[in-house]
Amino acid sequence: MKNISLLTLIGLSLTACVSGGYSVADSSNANMPASVQPVMEFPVESVMIQVLEDYEATFVTEYMGAPLELTLQSKKQGPQWFENHQVLKSELITDIKMYGTHVETTNMQSFYSLNPLTFYGDIQFDGTYSTVKQLAAIPKYAKVGDSQAYIQETTYKDSSKSEKMSSTTVEWRLTPASDLTAWLCMVSESQAKSAEYDHTGSECFEITASGEILNAKIEAYSGEEAYGEQATIELVTQ
Repeated sequence: MKNISLLTLIGLSLTACVSGGYSVADSSNANMPASVQPVMEFPVESVMIQVLEDYEATFVTEYMGAPLELTLQSKKQGPQWFENHQVLKSELITDIKMYGTHVETTNMQSFYSLNPLTFYGDIQFDGTYSTVKQLAAIPKYAKVGDSQAYIQETTYKDSSKSEKMSSTTVEWRLTPASDLTAWLCMVSESQAKSAEYDHTGSECFEITASGEILNAKIEAYSGEEAYGEQATIELVTQ
């Protein structure tokens, strides 16, 4: 159960006010042949800020044969100091239910700055402490097919940073969803001491060209093994 919570809390932290993107429909090109249709761009940075600061969704799946429900809510908290940087803080609260009964509530604090969006780290509900190295600037817009590794996160057992538990590289990707929407995915690859700290997985948001989030899905290692391999678990929005 803890691994699922940590996946949903991992610092793929995203977004602020969703800034306007390109118009989905435009009468000037609506009748153009497909071969000359303009390439549609989708917002990346603003969607990340929205997920980071003002996002709520309920995800459902089955976990070891049991119905599982996760409700996520992110909230902007205001200015803070973290790792000698004056930054902004947001909180992600995750409520977990199994068979419709509340099992656990977790939270994660994320630390970041805007203009441009830059990540610094996070603190998990159990004291797990992570610092982030930004590998590349996050683009305001991108096209389907674009991708880039943008952060490397080092996770420690606690804030003393005396015991390193995992190292995770996160890449954003834009893949097709429909004619007018795309999946913005944050894909994580971890090297970890144990499954408890393995953040390998992905968080994907189906978005419009204006930055509206329509659907979401999460895929993570479950921490359980199936047929000698670590099994994955997928959660989708209700």
